[in-house]
Amino acid sequence: MSSAIEDLHEALFGFRPAKAGTAYERLSAVVLATLGWEGVVHDMTDSVEGKLAEHQLDVTARHPSGEIKRLIVECKDWDVVVGQDTLDHLVGVQAQVEADAAAVMTTKGYTGGAIKVAVDEDIAMLRLRPFDPERPGLQLIPRVAWIVATCSR
Repeated sequence: MSSAIEDLHEALFGFRPAKAGTAYERLSAVVLATLGWEGVVHDMTDSVEGKLAEHQLDVTARHPSGEIKRLIVECKDWDVVVGQDTLDHLVGVQAQVEADAAAVMTTKGYTGGAIKVAVDEDIAMLRLRPFDPERPGLQLIPRVAWIVATCSR
């Protein structure tokens, strides 16, 4: 878990969550809402009628155009890149909960295998990380100083 992310969460919400990863998930939800996604929900459990499996979803949202009725986002605040197994798991969860689209949000990046699964399955690959003045890129929320970049088919 990134201390910079926990610091930002504490500055915005006044506390540090006890559960690892919660700060990153909540900040990811805030970014989606800021970008105009609607019905953004952080940390929910979901199952589909007629199926036994329940799934913990980090963030869900819907696109305001109605094109995407349900997006599920897997958030990974890790010190290593996201591997293929995370994408494989997300593909299964997306099918189980019948989501229209899926994305992975991380701080570090993705392995080659993860990228191949994302391209094959049309999963958005996102990075939300502390702003680096040496590599400014796209700064969407200047006062908060975080970057979002996307890599998808």
